[in-house]
Formats: sequence, structure tokens, C-alpha cells
Amino acid sequence: MTMRQRLVPSGLNPDAQRFAITGGDGVARELYQLPGELNGKSGVFEWILDESGSNPVINHQRFIPGGGVTGYPNQVP
Repeated sequence: MTMRQRLVPSGLNPDAQRFAITGGDGVARELYQLPGELNGKSGVFEWILDESGSNPVINHQRFIPGGGVTGYPNQVP
């Protein structure tokens, strides 16, 4: 089972758009973004998957009200 298959039950939606990103530390990671709604506000859900270590982890997960799918994390709408 791949990490992406394991993440679906824990919140990473398989319909999310995937982007390859490189952090400020030079490590390659995957950014996932999905438009949606939370508490009546439209925006974007985003997750960053870090598979650089022996145990892949989601090291970033948030909802950005008013945000959109951009391919860049932590946008300011």
C-alpha cells in the first residue's frame, strides 16, 4: 500500500490536485490542494506530504478561506 492510499482514510482527498514543491530547506515534497467549503466559507484545503524520511508524514494541513488552487502553499487571498 502506498502512502497516498493510506492517507485517503486520514483526510487526504484523492481528488486533490498534486504539485511538486521544494521547501526552503531544499527538500522535495508534495503539495495537495482541493477547493471546498468549511463552516459556510469557500476556500481551499491543503496538505503537504513529506516522504523524505523513513516514515512519510503530513507536515502541513490547513483550510484557507477565500483561497484557490494555486500550486503554492500558505497563500494570502
